[in-house]
Amino acid sequence: EFLLAELLYKFDKYESASRHYTAVANRDAKGKYFSQAAFNAVSAITELVKSTTFEKVPPAGQVPTAIPVPKEKLLLVNVSDDYVTKLPTEEIGFAMRFSSAQVYFDYGHYEEAMKRFEKIISEIPETKQAQAAVRIILGYHAERKDWAALVTAAKAFAGRKELMAVGLGEHMTDMLRLSIFKKAMIDEKNKNYDLAAAGFMEYQRQFTKDKDADKALYNASLNYYRLGNVPDALAGAKLMLEQYPKSELALEVLVSIAQTHESLAEFDKAANYYNAFAI
Repeated sequence: EFLLAELLYKFDKYESASRHYTAVANRDAKGKYFSQAAFNAVSAITELVKSTTFEKVPPAGQVPTAIPVPKEKLLLVNVSDDYVTKLPTEEIGFAMRFSSAQVYFDYGHYEEAMKRFEKIISEIPETKQAQAAVRIILGYHAERKDWAALVTAAKAFAGRKELMAVGLGEHMTDMLRLSIFKKAMIDEKNKNYDLAAAGFMEYQRQFTKDKDADKALYNASLNYYRLGNVPDALAGAKLMLEQYPKSELALEVLVSIAQTHESLAEFDKAANYYNAFAI
Protein backbone atom coordinates (compact mmCIF):
# COMPACT_ATOMS: atom_id res chain seq x y z
CA GLU A 1 0.00 0.00 0.00
CA PHE A 2 2.95 2.29 0.58
CA LEU A 3 3.96 1.89 -3.06
CA LEU A 4 0.39 2.66 -4.15
CA ALA A 5 0.51 5.84 -2.09
CA GLU A 6 3.82 6.77 -3.73
CA LEU A 7 2.29 6.26 -7.17
CA LEU A 8 -0.75 8.37 -6.34
CA TYR A 9 1.53 11.12 -5.01
CA LYS A 10 3.57 11.03 -8.22
CA PHE A 11 0.41 11.61 -10.26
CA ASP A 12 -0.72 14.51 -8.04
CA LYS A 13 -3.54 12.54 -6.41
CA TYR A 14 -2.58 14.08 -3.11
CA GLU A 15 -5.67 13.44 -1.02
CA SER A 16 -5.84 9.78 -2.01
CA ALA A 17 -2.10 9.40 -1.50
CA SER A 18 -2.38 10.86 1.98
CA ARG A 19 -5.15 8.44 2.93
CA HIS A 20 -3.05 5.46 1.90
CA TYR A 21 0.06 6.78 3.66
CA THR A 22 -2.03 7.21 6.80
CA ALA A 23 -3.37 3.66 6.47
CA VAL A 24 0.18 2.33 6.28
CA ALA A 25 1.24 4.31 9.35
CA ASN A 26 -1.84 3.22 11.28
CA ARG A 27 -1.27 -0.44 10.52
CA ASP A 28 1.97 -0.93 12.45
CA ALA A 29 3.82 1.59 14.62
CA LYS A 30 6.92 -0.59 14.33
CA GLY A 31 6.61 -1.18 10.62
CA LYS A 32 9.27 -0.44 8.04
CA TYR A 33 7.40 2.52 6.55
CA PHE A 34 5.79 3.89 9.72
CA SER A 35 7.71 7.16 10.12
CA GLN A 36 8.01 7.84 6.40
CA ALA A 37 4.33 7.11 5.77
CA ALA A 38 3.22 9.39 8.61
CA PHE A 39 5.39 12.20 7.24
CA ASN A 40 4.38 11.64 3.61
CA ALA A 41 0.71 11.84 4.58
CA VAL A 42 1.39 15.42 5.68
CA SER A 43 3.57 16.17 2.64
CA ALA A 44 0.81 15.06 0.27
CA ILE A 45 -1.79 17.39 1.80
CA THR A 46 0.80 20.18 1.94
CA GLU A 47 1.12 19.84 -1.84
CA LEU A 48 -2.67 19.87 -2.14
CA VAL A 49 -2.81 23.15 -0.19
CA LYS A 50 -0.03 24.65 -2.30
CA SER A 51 -1.89 23.79 -5.51
CA THR A 52 -5.19 25.26 -4.30
CA THR A 53 -6.21 28.91 -4.61
CA PHE A 54 -7.93 30.33 -1.53
CA GLU A 55 -9.94 33.49 -0.99
CA LYS A 56 -8.04 36.29 0.69
CA VAL A 57 -8.65 36.70 4.42
CA PRO A 58 -8.25 39.85 6.59
CA PRO A 59 -4.90 40.52 8.26
CA ALA A 60 -3.99 38.01 10.95
CA GLY A 61 -5.65 38.79 14.26
CA GLN A 62 -8.19 41.13 12.68
CA VAL A 63 -10.93 38.75 11.57
CA PRO A 64 -14.19 40.15 13.02
CA THR A 65 -16.16 36.92 12.68
CA ALA A 66 -14.68 33.44 12.29
CA ILE A 67 -14.44 32.31 8.67
CA PRO A 68 -14.91 28.62 7.78
CA VAL A 69 -11.53 27.00 7.29
CA PRO A 70 -11.20 25.59 3.75
CA LYS A 71 -11.45 21.82 3.51
CA GLU A 72 -7.91 21.43 2.21
CA LYS A 73 -6.43 23.34 5.15
CA LEU A 74 -8.51 21.37 7.62
CA LEU A 75 -7.15 18.19 6.06
CA LEU A 76 -3.65 19.52 6.60
CA VAL A 77 -4.42 20.29 10.23
CA ASN A 78 -5.82 16.79 10.73
CA VAL A 79 -2.90 14.93 9.18
CA SER A 80 -0.46 17.18 11.03
CA ASP A 81 -2.21 16.43 14.31
CA ASP A 82 -2.03 12.75 13.45
CA TYR A 83 1.71 12.98 12.78
CA VAL A 84 2.33 14.77 16.10
CA THR A 85 0.28 12.17 17.97
CA LYS A 86 2.28 9.33 16.39
CA LEU A 87 5.70 11.00 16.65
CA PRO A 88 5.46 13.65 19.38
CA THR A 89 9.19 14.17 19.86
CA GLU A 90 10.13 14.64 16.19
CA GLU A 91 11.31 18.21 15.61
CA ILE A 92 9.60 18.44 12.25
CA GLY A 93 6.34 18.02 14.11
CA PHE A 94 7.00 21.23 16.07
CA ALA A 95 6.57 23.28 12.90
CA MET A 96 3.44 21.31 12.02
CA ARG A 97 1.91 22.16 15.39
CA PHE A 98 2.59 25.84 14.87
CA SER A 99 1.25 25.83 11.31
CA SER A 100 -1.98 24.18 12.45
CA ALA A 101 -2.50 26.81 15.15
CA GLN A 102 -1.76 29.51 12.59
CA VAL A 103 -4.48 28.17 10.28
CA TYR A 104 -7.11 28.68 12.97
CA PHE A 105 -5.66 32.08 13.82
CA ASP A 106 -5.71 33.24 10.20
CA TYR A 107 -9.38 32.35 9.84
CA GLY A 108 -10.46 33.97 13.08
CA HIS A 109 -10.98 30.86 15.18
CA TYR A 110 -9.13 32.53 18.01
CA GLU A 111 -10.19 30.30 20.89
CA GLU A 112 -8.88 27.19 19.12
CA ALA A 113 -5.77 29.02 17.93
CA MET A 114 -4.93 30.31 21.41
CA LYS A 115 -5.43 26.84 22.88
CA ARG A 116 -2.99 25.39 20.37
CA PHE A 117 -0.41 28.17 20.78
CA GLU A 118 -0.59 27.82 24.56
CA LYS A 119 -0.09 24.07 24.29
CA ILE A 120 3.04 24.65 22.20
CA ILE A 121 4.36 27.04 24.85
CA SER A 122 3.57 24.58 27.61
CA GLU A 123 4.93 21.43 26.00
CA ILE A 124 7.91 22.62 23.91
CA PRO A 125 8.85 25.99 25.50
CA GLU A 126 12.48 25.91 24.37
CA THR A 127 11.60 25.91 20.66
CA LYS A 128 11.37 28.80 18.20
CA GLN A 129 7.74 27.83 17.68
CA ALA A 130 7.05 28.54 21.35
CA GLN A 131 8.77 31.92 21.07
CA ALA A 132 6.63 32.79 18.06
CA ALA A 133 3.50 31.57 19.85
CA VAL A 134 4.22 33.87 22.80
CA ARG A 135 4.61 36.86 20.50
CA ILE A 136 1.38 36.04 18.67
CA ILE A 137 -0.64 35.69 21.87
CA LEU A 138 0.69 38.91 23.35
CA GLY A 139 0.28 40.74 20.04
CA TYR A 140 -3.28 39.50 19.73
CA HIS A 141 -4.27 40.87 23.13
CA ALA A 142 -2.47 44.15 22.42
CA GLU A 143 -4.21 44.52 19.04
CA ARG A 144 -7.57 44.06 20.77
CA LYS A 145 -6.55 46.43 23.57
CA ASP A 146 -7.46 43.73 26.05
CA TRP A 147 -4.98 44.99 28.62
CA ALA A 148 -6.20 42.74 31.44
CA ALA A 149 -5.64 39.64 29.30
CA LEU A 150 -2.27 40.98 28.17
CA VAL A 151 -1.14 41.57 31.76
CA THR A 152 -2.23 38.06 32.75
CA ALA A 153 -0.55 36.39 29.77
CA ALA A 154 2.67 38.40 30.01
CA LYS A 155 3.04 37.65 33.73
CA ALA A 156 2.41 33.95 33.13
CA PHE A 157 5.01 33.79 30.36
CA ALA A 158 7.50 35.87 32.33
CA GLY A 159 7.36 33.21 35.03
CA ARG A 160 8.56 30.53 32.63
CA LYS A 161 12.34 30.25 32.86
CA GLU A 162 12.53 28.31 29.60
CA LEU A 163 10.92 31.18 27.71
CA MET A 164 13.12 33.83 29.31
CA ALA A 165 16.19 31.75 28.51
CA VAL A 166 15.54 31.91 24.77
CA GLY A 167 15.55 35.70 24.48
CA LEU A 168 11.97 36.73 25.21
CA GLY A 169 12.82 38.75 28.31
CA GLU A 170 13.03 42.16 26.65
CA HIS A 171 9.84 41.62 24.66
CA MET A 172 8.02 40.45 27.80
CA THR A 173 9.17 43.52 29.69
CA ASP A 174 7.90 45.78 26.91
CA MET A 175 4.52 44.05 26.92
CA LEU A 176 4.21 44.25 30.71
CA ARG A 177 5.18 47.91 30.68
CA LEU A 178 2.52 48.67 28.09
CA SER A 179 -0.25 46.52 29.52
CA ILE A 180 0.01 47.39 33.22
CA PHE A 181 -0.10 51.13 32.51
CA LYS A 182 -2.89 50.81 29.94
CA LYS A 183 -4.98 48.60 32.21
CA ALA A 184 -4.63 51.11 35.04
CA MET A 185 -5.78 53.88 32.72
CA ILE A 186 -8.84 51.87 31.68
CA ASP A 187 -9.65 51.10 35.31
CA GLU A 188 -9.42 54.80 36.08
CA LYS A 189 -11.69 55.67 33.16
CA ASN A 190 -14.22 53.11 34.40
CA LYS A 191 -14.01 54.63 37.90
CA ASN A 192 -12.45 51.51 39.35
CA TYR A 193 -10.16 53.75 41.33
CA ASP A 194 -8.88 51.04 43.68
CA LEU A 195 -7.75 48.87 40.76
CA ALA A 196 -6.32 51.91 38.97
CA ALA A 197 -4.30 52.98 42.00
CA ALA A 198 -2.98 49.46 42.53
CA GLY A 199 -2.06 49.18 38.85
CA PHE A 200 -0.15 52.47 38.79
CA MET A 201 1.69 51.53 41.97
CA GLU A 202 2.60 48.15 40.47
CA TYR A 203 3.89 49.88 37.36
CA GLN A 204 6.18 52.12 39.38
CA ARG A 205 7.48 49.19 41.44
CA GLN A 206 8.34 47.16 38.35
CA PHE A 207 9.63 49.98 36.18
CA THR A 208 11.19 52.38 38.67
CA LYS A 209 13.46 54.01 36.10
CA ASP A 210 10.91 54.24 33.30
CA LYS A 211 10.08 57.67 31.89
CA ASP A 212 6.47 57.29 33.07
CA ALA A 213 7.25 56.02 36.58
CA ASP A 214 6.71 59.47 38.13
CA LYS A 215 3.42 59.84 36.28
CA ALA A 216 2.36 56.42 37.54
CA LEU A 217 2.87 57.50 41.18
CA TYR A 218 1.08 60.77 40.48
CA ASN A 219 -1.87 58.90 38.97
CA ALA A 220 -1.92 56.43 41.86
CA SER A 221 -2.07 59.30 44.32
CA LEU A 222 -4.96 60.92 42.46
CA ASN A 223 -6.90 57.67 42.48
CA TYR A 224 -6.33 57.21 46.20
CA TYR A 225 -7.70 60.72 46.72
CA ARG A 226 -10.77 59.79 44.70
CA LEU A 227 -11.28 56.84 47.04
CA GLY A 228 -10.95 59.10 50.08
CA ASN A 229 -7.81 57.18 51.02
CA VAL A 230 -5.77 60.18 52.11
CA PRO A 231 -2.90 58.29 53.82
CA ASP A 232 -2.08 56.26 50.70
CA ALA A 233 -2.59 59.32 48.49
CA LEU A 234 -0.06 61.26 50.54
CA ALA A 235 2.32 58.30 50.63
CA GLY A 236 2.24 57.99 46.84
CA ALA A 237 2.75 61.71 46.34
CA LYS A 238 5.65 61.87 48.79
CA LEU A 239 7.26 58.81 47.20
CA MET A 240 7.08 60.57 43.86
CA LEU A 241 8.90 63.63 45.25
CA GLU A 242 11.47 61.42 46.95
CA GLN A 243 12.28 59.29 43.91
CA TYR A 244 11.66 61.80 41.12
CA PRO A 245 12.49 65.26 42.50
CA LYS A 246 13.16 66.63 39.02
CA SER A 247 9.82 65.50 37.60
CA GLU A 248 7.79 68.15 35.81
CA LEU A 249 4.95 67.11 38.10
CA ALA A 250 6.95 67.82 41.27
CA LEU A 251 5.68 71.36 41.92
CA GLU A 252 2.07 70.35 41.42
CA VAL A 253 2.55 67.45 43.80
CA LEU A 254 4.21 69.70 46.38
CA VAL A 255 1.21 72.01 46.41
CA SER A 256 -1.19 69.07 46.58
CA ILE A 257 0.61 67.64 49.62
CA ALA A 258 0.65 71.03 51.31
CA GLN A 259 -3.05 71.55 50.69
CA THR A 260 -3.85 68.09 52.00
CA HIS A 261 -1.97 68.68 55.25
CA GLU A 262 -3.65 72.05 55.54
CA SER A 263 -7.09 70.44 55.12
CA LEU A 264 -6.16 68.03 57.92
CA ALA A 265 -5.21 70.99 60.15
CA GLU A 266 -1.59 69.82 60.05
CA PHE A 267 -0.36 73.36 59.55
CA ASP A 268 3.31 72.80 60.39
CA LYS A 269 3.57 70.08 57.75
CA ALA A 270 1.63 72.20 55.28
CA ALA A 271 3.99 75.11 55.87
CA ASN A 272 7.03 72.94 55.19
CA TYR A 273 5.69 71.94 51.80
CA TYR A 274 4.59 75.45 50.92
CA ASN A 275 8.10 76.67 51.79
CA ALA A 276 9.61 73.97 49.58
CA PHE A 277 7.33 75.13 46.78
CA ALA A 278 8.42 78.76 47.24
CA ILE A 279 12.07 77.78 47.08
